[in-house]
This record gives sequence, C-alpha cells and structure tokens, in this order.
Amino acid sequence: MAEQERELGWDDEIQNDSPGFAVAPEGDYDFTVVGLAKERHEARPGGKIPDCPKAVYTLRVMTLTGPVDFRHNLFLHSRCEGMICEFFTAIGHRQHGQRIKPNYQAAVGATGRCKVGTREHNGNTYNEVKKFYEPKPGQPVAPPVGQSPPPAQPPVQQAPPQAVPQTQTRFSQMPPGDDTPF
Repeated sequence: MAEQERELGWDDEIQNDSPGFAVAPEGDYDFTVVGLAKERHEARPGGKIPDCPKAVYTLRVMTLTGPVDFRHNLFLHSRCEGMICEFFTAIGHRQHGQRIKPNYQAAVGATGRCKVGTREHNGNTYNEVKKFYEPKPGQPVAPPVGQSPPPAQPPVQQAPPQAVPQTQTRFSQMPPGDDTPF
C-alpha cells in the first residue's frame, strides 16, 4: 500500500527517489495547456532578451508511452511578440493578423497543435516547441474565457428522410446535395 502524500518537515528523513521525467520523441503533437506560472525573466549578461515578465506554460502531449509534460516560456517583450501571437493563434484565442489583449490565464485548458523537438542543456535532454500550428479551417477551438463563442448558424431545413433500398452502399446514403463521400 502506498504511503499518503503529506507535508515534509525540515527535520524529516526522506528516501523515495523521483521516477525521472519522460521526453517525447520529436514530431507533431496535439497539446493541452495544463498549467501557468507567472515569473520574471532575469537577463543574462550578453543575453538576447532583457528583464521582462514571462508566462511559463506547462504543455502536455500524448505519446505511445503516455502523457509527457514540459515547460514553454513566453517572454512578454516586443522582441518575442510574434511567438506570443503564434501561441494564442494555435490555441484558437486569436486569428492570424488579429490584434488582441492576451488573456494568459485563459490559455490553461486550451488545446492546439505543435511541432515538438528536443534540446540538450547541461547533459540533459529536454522537449521544446519548435513551432505552433494554426488551427485548420473548421477545427473547433474554445473561445477565450470571458468571450462568447461565435453565434450558431440557423438550422437548415432538410427534406424528410427517405427509405433507402438495402442494395445501396453507405456512400449512396448521403443527404441530398452532398455528393462528396468524405
């Protein structure tokens, strides 16, 4: 029987090693934003990005061996505005070219698609997002919190269903006017 989780004291003994972390193979994945930490980026000497706020998102992708979580930083600086736009477009909170005021907290729970790669740092391998993809036309996306979904289209009047002889194939059972089987 596993021991229940509990708070550790400063003088408690410990022994349970971490199971380690998984790294997703490189490739294209659907992702879910499962967490957000608002932090401050401290510029490194000679670094490209000066001091600025940063949103540290935890993204989850599903691999053949199970879920893999990794962190993705969005630096709130004008040099990185394109990356912020790409992220919010991928999760459906903005259209390409649209001007928005990002709701960083509302991204938690959102889904999208991205290209995942790996990088080496201090002898360890980590996942990183190489590119976020725009949703495909017609792909459902959740609206940002505080915004309502687009208005529903009025229902289309359809002719009453007609009896279909048993000899027809499933492709011939499509609604009138729809001649595309896919």
